[in-house]
Amino acid sequence: RSKRAATLVIRGLELVTSGPFARATLTNFFFMSSLSCFILLPLYVHRLGGTEAEIGLVQGVYSAAGILCQPVIGLWLDRIGRRFFMRLGVFLLIASSAAFVVSHSMALLAALRVVQGLGFSAFFVANYMHVVDLVPAERRGWALGIYGVSGFLGTALAPVAGEIIVRRLGFPWLFMLSVLLGGVA
Repeated sequence: RSKRAATLVIRGLELVTSGPFARATLTNFFFMSSLSCFILLPLYVHRLGGTEAEIGLVQGVYSAAGILCQPVIGLWLDRIGRRFFMRLGVFLLIASSAAFVVSHSMALLAALRVVQGLGFSAFFVANYMHVVDLVPAERRGWALGIYGVSGFLGTALAPVAGEIIVRRLGFPWLFMLSVLLGGVA
């Protein structure tokens, strides 16, 4: 039994540290880090003179777009392919993050958040299904747990780094950090 357990642990470590699963998990980390820079967006909207209602609208349209389009993306995923949607999601995130550098109107900020919601949905659904396909059924729970942690780690670290950048350099540099992290993804 101990030999079998050791073999399973070694295979598990190989799965996590190399190959397509490791790349998908690392990509998830960078994508979610890029997106998580926008946890600080309410501070930017406030600095531009936005009201609490406008802050809520700018932040809320992101979730609304994601909720509405994830089921549709799920339908198209098998027809068009996972790679297309992963790349589309990353592209939409990078493009919208770059546009934040020069955006100052609430309507444009809200529109860019809709684009980010679409990008998140495209990437998340496609990359999640990609991970499910990569891992044997008996290891999926374990693998998806690790995959999930990679996203939460990005969500935890990016706002900390972002706040340091905002305090020292300003919001345009935060948005450029998002572009850079998205580019790595």
